[in-house]
Amino acid sequence: MSGLVRHGTSVALATALTAWILFRAPAPDFGAPAQAAPGPAGEALRFEMVERLIELAAAEPEPAETPVPVPLPDIEPDADPVPPPPEAGSRSGSEEATSSAAEASLEVEAASAKEPEAAAPDSPPSDPDASGSSADTARARAAAAELQASPELVRLAYAELSGEAALGFSTVLLSDPADQLAIARAFGEEVVLVPRATIDPNEPRPGYWRIEPKSLERGVPRVESVEGRPALERFRQHRTFLRYDYAALPEPLRDLRKRVIRRDDLYIFGALIPASEWAVVIGRRREALEVLGVAEEDVEQFVLSYVRTRDGFDVAVDRVVTADGRTLSAAPRR
Repeated sequence: MSGLVRHGTSVALATALTAWILFRAPAPDFGAPAQAAPGPAGEALRFEMVERLIELAAAEPEPAETPVPVPLPDIEPDADPVPPPPEAGSRSGSEEATSSAAEASLEVEAASAKEPEAAAPDSPPSDPDASGSSADTARARAAAAELQASPELVRLAYAELSGEAALGFSTVLLSDPADQLAIARAFGEEVVLVPRATIDPNEPRPGYWRIEPKSLERGVPRVESVEGRPALERFRQHRTFLRYDYAALPEPLRDLRKRVIRRDDLYIFGALIPASEWAVVIGRRREALEVLGVAEEDVEQFVLSYVRTRDGFDVAVDRVVTADGRTLSAAPRR
């Protein structure tokens, strides 16, 4: 309807304009030397101009193109950054970061597939023997004490801890995070946090932190600062606490861990294993080989666990992985 109105209006305007040009408007003066006399040529020019004006007026204006909106792509907001993993290795850095082969040799692999609730301090620890016999447990503990006191095993332990003995297998120790201080107390371990700067020979004031040994023996562990460098050459194996969830560790260990914030600034956070304790590990490995009838040179890996006894802890071989890929279960001999 609006189109018809516009067309009618255009025609009316064109007609009025034509009438005015034909009957009222004077002839145009183009500045020629002589005015064009009215005649057939002048009249033809007038009608040509009128027809052109009528065509322009009658022409329907083309509608302006309406731009088609281009949909914007959906932009997903940035996802929340992945929170750093719990200290099942690290609170703020790479778990596997090592500076040298010497550092790598300091660490016994320590992990736990489970993290059971810690037993109440006053409750008796569970008996690891299937029989539940206290006599068997006492014999097992006595055997562990004998292993710790064995001159032969202690000598072999020193050889392994010093790197003198070239072994063709690895030893993995499993333990629950809540038991770390109890294990350290049972075997006389030193629990330390050693900054990386401390092992730098150019560090003018080396120092580290540890659980004060006498406080650990009394059962009220507290953190103390120690000047100098720890005697790491005597402890070539340690149980690292960096593989455990920070929240699962006992409170004194969490307090110790706070002394160095960045994981990259840490050299050791763990329990240094003495030769007397490693002698028990060697003895239990020997027992497992005897039970399984496997030669030591055919072994790829020993996997052992710390087990509670009525008066402390012992070490038991869980399984043996052979060089040909077999995994053999080894029940500890009692």
